[in-house]
Amino acid sequence: MAVFKSLDQSFTSRCMQYGWGAKHYFPCCPKEIRAVPLEDYFQCLKVGATFAYHDDALKLVINKFVRIRGHSSILIMCGREGDWCERDGFHPWLISEITFENEFFIHYKGTPFFEKDEADQEFGIKQGRPEVTEVF
Repeated sequence: MAVFKSLDQSFTSRCMQYGWGAKHYFPCCPKEIRAVPLEDYFQCLKVGATFAYHDDALKLVINKFVRIRGHSSILIMCGREGDWCERDGFHPWLISEITFENEFFIHYKGTPFFEKDEADQEFGIKQGRPEVTEVF
């Protein structure tokens, strides 16, 4: 399996992506940069909304999200839409982190998971706690 570890421009204005491979759209990204960009992004996120997509893959749908690192980044757990994603070669679960640097939202692609329990555990660990009890 190829590993893509480069910082690239996404299809969405003011968005960069790290480790994604294919170029993606990030539809929840704020259209303009204001005084507190990550807070604006956080307010645009909704469980069940599409987080990322491109024309040749299933959409990533937001399962849960939380602010981390003293509100300097956003952690998002997504599931791929559809029941057949594993058959099509996609991991059903993915954790992503968003930061804001040099006037761009940076979307880091984390490790994908086949099992939701493993993704839930990693989501908790990335927050500094093994179990997550409250998320948005």
